[in-house]
Amino acid sequence: MANDLVASMVLAIWLYLLAGRGGFWLSAERDDDAPSPAQPPPDAAWPAVTAIVPARDEAASIGETVASLLRQDYAGALRVIVVDDQSRDATAQVAREAAANAGNADRLVVLSGDTLPAGWTGKLWAQQQGVTFVDERPEKPAYLLFTDADIVYSPDVLSQLVARAQAKSLVLASLMVKLRCESFAERLFIPAFIFFFQMLYPFSWANDPRRATAAAAGGCMLVRRETLRDAGGLAAIRGALIDDCALAKLLKARGPIWIGLTERVHSIRAYPAVVDIRRMVSRTAYAQLHYSPLLLAGTIAGLALTYLAPVALALFADGIAQFLGIFVWASMALAFRPTSRFYGVSAFWGLALPAIAAIYMAFTLDSAYQHARGRGGMWKGRAQAKVSEIAMSDAGKSDAGNWRSGKGHRDENFPVASWLIQARFRPPILAFYNFVRTADDIADHATLKSEEKLALLDRLDAGLTGKNDEDAVAVRLREALAERNLSPKHAQDLLAAFKLDVTKLRYRDWDDLIGYCSLSAMPVGRFVCDVHGESRSVWPANDALCAALQIINHLQDCKADYLNLNRVYVPLDAIAASGASVETLGEPMAPPALLDCLHALARRTESLLSESDIFPLLISDLRLGLEVSVINTLAHRLTRMLISRDPLAEPVHLKIPAVAGLTMAGIFMGASRRFGRRLSAAPEKPRGA
Repeated sequence: MANDLVASMVLAIWLYLLAGRGGFWLSAERDDDAPSPAQPPPDAAWPAVTAIVPARDEAASIGETVASLLRQDYAGALRVIVVDDQSRDATAQVAREAAANAGNADRLVVLSGDTLPAGWTGKLWAQQQGVTFVDERPEKPAYLLFTDADIVYSPDVLSQLVARAQAKSLVLASLMVKLRCESFAERLFIPAFIFFFQMLYPFSWANDPRRATAAAAGGCMLVRRETLRDAGGLAAIRGALIDDCALAKLLKARGPIWIGLTERVHSIRAYPAVVDIRRMVSRTAYAQLHYSPLLLAGTIAGLALTYLAPVALALFADGIAQFLGIFVWASMALAFRPTSRFYGVSAFWGLALPAIAAIYMAFTLDSAYQHARGRGGMWKGRAQAKVSEIAMSDAGKSDAGNWRSGKGHRDENFPVASWLIQARFRPPILAFYNFVRTADDIADHATLKSEEKLALLDRLDAGLTGKNDEDAVAVRLREALAERNLSPKHAQDLLAAFKLDVTKLRYRDWDDLIGYCSLSAMPVGRFVCDVHGESRSVWPANDALCAALQIINHLQDCKADYLNLNRVYVPLDAIAASGASVETLGEPMAPPALLDCLHALARRTESLLSESDIFPLLISDLRLGLEVSVINTLAHRLTRMLISRDPLAEPVHLKIPAVAGLTMAGIFMGASRRFGRRLSAAPEKPRGA
């Protein structure tokens, strides 16, 4: 009886979605029917357009975006404004070079973004600065094109978009850009993302002036400037995390809007792994639910009933309930086909839609979790959730944490306070990590001057020792150390390393590099051991492992460190001995001499790792020993990859399946070695002991 009731509910839900939800699943609202741009609009003149591109750390893509905008065949006046939102890379330079290469340097303006004020999200504040610049010009455009720094346009897009807006008197015309769909993670999640978005905001309803539904896609939005001004401007939605749909709602109250799919505008932002998709979804999912736990619970229950119940009925029920489960499962797969065809993926992905929906449910829960941790809406180092209600972070506007890159402990090469670590030990380790991560990001910041970096690092040191309370990360670590009667020396050693990063750009030889590692890496492991109450007799093995991890990172990032920071950790004597030069670190591929040098350093790093193989057995705490075993296993695999690959030509990183497999292997090896040691009469000793 219960199965029959659930089956009836599931059938009713899908009948409504397929027949009563604006035909969203047909993906029929597209730009294929755009008015011909061959002739000017009825006004007999093409109106002026200014494109506004907010960009924060977008050096990898901004050049293509600017070039594609300047290649538009638009017959009217077109200007491009890039708002460099305090980027830590060469975003502004790349944008200018792209305009110069296109022969249109005079049509590009690059603005240096101001500090983010209270109550604004980062993207909207950057866009507002572009709007302000436009409003201060004597000749103002009729339209503003809000676009992103990873969007590439076909040459005729703007002409057709303006023609549509003029012909239908639109106050907003938006294109849902075609997202990149190449990696496994992208093929798995991107078409479903578009399917779910259209289900939430049926495009036919958004395009119907009689309906309240309003939607836009932030990658490409053509807005009538005067209408935006009359509606209160971007300030009216300054705290909105889902800014595109908020803008659509604001403007639809003043005139018709339109949104459609397109094949002619593409996002080149890559989402190579599942974790990248998770970040994209988690950034805004809980905001969509208005940060409501009740709505979250209802959404999870509704998604489970809509997508998971049909599969459960098909597999485990019988009779009419099983038939309806199979029927609904097949129906949702068929409904997904227009979207999957648009993205060029197999129809069989439709059968996986319930599993994909389950993972999106997990992403939504993660979004709520990140919000609870104070990291809601995290993007490029800024936590932006509910910024309209939160003036600033707990440490104030000058907090050193504002210079964070956004990288967290789950983004590191190796586990940091993973589930293997006992829960009571994780808080001090995470407090230490956040302090160190902040200091590291300050030292690596692309726009801070050297003296500013050193001043911030000194301020963190002062906070750590109780001389000020200006920086939350320093205060939290200081309190964590006091609770456990631990010394701040390990953290201070790391601050000394980061000061070297600011003042020392080259390393003479291997010993010089190991000396750096004694400050930049070894104290991390020593701190973790101290938190666990381990004997200092484990330090030599710890130091070998930590130095190896640091050098692995140097080899992985040798090209980026040289190009972005003019910093070279590869020993100069090794480069010279191989017959290479420092400048070759910036090449697309390592010349043979440099490649030999890098491979030799990787082999030397492998020797360091062999000295640390005993480390997991020397640790008293079982769970810490297993974590170290996992780290050691991951490090060995990465080193072998570095011995055989070219880190200049391709990223040398482990993918998620490999990390999962090596983690299990590390746990198994660590446990079996400890068990074997118990059976052995003679305990293993460190080499050279």
